[in-house]
Amino acid sequence: MFYHLPDVQAATGEQRLTPVVVSQAVQAGENVVLTIRYATGNPSDGHTSGLGVGVHYDSSKLVFTGFSDVYQDLQTLSGTNPAALIGRDSVPREDEADRDRDSTTNRMVGLAWVGLDGRWPDQGVTLPMDLFKVHFRVSAGAQGATTVRLSSLGTANGFVMTATPADVQATPSAYVVLDVDHSGIVDATDGLLIQRRMNGADIIDSDVRLPTGQNNRSVVERVDELCAYLDVDRSGQVDATDGLLVVRRLNGADILDSGLLLPVSQSNATVISNVDALK
Repeated sequence: MFYHLPDVQAATGEQRLTPVVVSQAVQAGENVVLTIRYATGNPSDGHTSGLGVGVHYDSSKLVFTGFSDVYQDLQTLSGTNPAALIGRDSVPREDEADRDRDSTTNRMVGLAWVGLDGRWPDQGVTLPMDLFKVHFRVSAGAQGATTVRLSSLGTANGFVMTATPADVQATPSAYVVLDVDHSGIVDATDGLLIQRRMNGADIIDSDVRLPTGQNNRSVVERVDELCAYLDVDRSGQVDATDGLLVVRRLNGADILDSGLLLPVSQSNATVISNVDALK
């Protein structure tokens, strides 16, 4: 459930949101964190009745992984604590209303705070302040610029929200596509991990020693992001057959289609080419 704060009074003040870093370049497959800073204008040090914020992004280039350092995250609204975080999305939703007026952003997550006594943020807080951090992973294979925008899901009475967007430039990964364990080389281990996932397994690192910094979840997510590339038999879907073809090739085989029926347009040679193009 999400909360919408009413906008009922003529606006003379501003609730301002600005990314601490407004533009950054991040390699495909790596993480990006946006710290969002809050301030008010007219008055510049004003306490208000709260704020609702939508974070909008292009899910073809960015994967939402969560929020952190959210102001008042652990506080509960009560008679003795009249200001708190009252809503935070953990699962992205479709940006059906296009609240940010940007057709390239198709998903959103939101947060909302309320101050029942009109003193949000808390007394003693100096503005500007860091309001929250939002975390994304740049999709494997993503290239080019994408914009993260902020929209109002409700402002304090007498205020409008103004927001500066953040630009993320997705650059080519330092790793080749099939290096799903980020070991620096493409080998039979990558093939095994891919095949297990293509067979529907959620635990794919059994009896596999992953490099430092990698774990089952990170590799599963990376394989899932690579699905657009892993249809090596060009059947129109990524399935266990593709996993078998990949693992055979990464084990050094030159005959990949033994016991398999390939689509009419494909042959053993074309599938070898398709797999090798990802190495």
